[in-house]
Amino acid sequence: MIKKWIFLIIAIFIICVPLVAIIIIDYYHDFGLIKALLYTKEREEKIIAEAIKTGNYHLCEKLPESIPDILPKSSCYAQVGGALRDATICARGNPIDQCYDGLAKRYDDMTYCDKNQKDAPIRSRFGLDCYVYFAKKNKNPKICDNIQNNDYKNHCYVMSGLVEELICKEQRILSYKDACYLKLAKKIEDASFCLKIVNNYDKEYCNSLLKK
Repeated sequence: MIKKWIFLIIAIFIICVPLVAIIIIDYYHDFGLIKALLYTKEREEKIIAEAIKTGNYHLCEKLPESIPDILPKSSCYAQVGGALRDATICARGNPIDQCYDGLAKRYDDMTYCDKNQKDAPIRSRFGLDCYVYFAKKNKNPKICDNIQNNDYKNHCYVMSGLVEELICKEQRILSYKDACYLKLAKKIEDASFCLKIVNNYDKEYCNSLLKK
């Protein structure tokens, strides 16, 4: 009987000691194992609600970096930053230009596009899309004039409906130039502009549209 108890104690010791060690290591080095084990959607929602209510975005740190198909921590920062209108909070887990773009559209405030360009010069579709959104919404391509980079500015013109041959010629980014000539060909129904498109697929698509 005593031997059985000894074996039981040894077995518990063998199982528990490594488990306790893992928990301690995870706690001090933040590998996210415990956070992942504790994660539920309900827990995430409660943490986000509390963070927004108290203004304490550090609560997002209670969530795991990632689990299959979900990024709870970055989602938390995005939602808290959005609710508090603070792109720097959102940017703790997301690209800053994506955060500004989200705030601009959520609150219908183009000043966030300007802040993005000042704090994080346009380098991705989010910075560009921010201005395109308002240019389209207000049916005013001149809003694109706020963009400092000429290539992005010209593409903004095109995306918001202002398509002219000069704009296409000045465009240095090949994919944007092709898109510009495609829109111009469709707008004035002139297949000659399809010939200026470099990408073969887009060129064929352009020609097929004007043959109809």
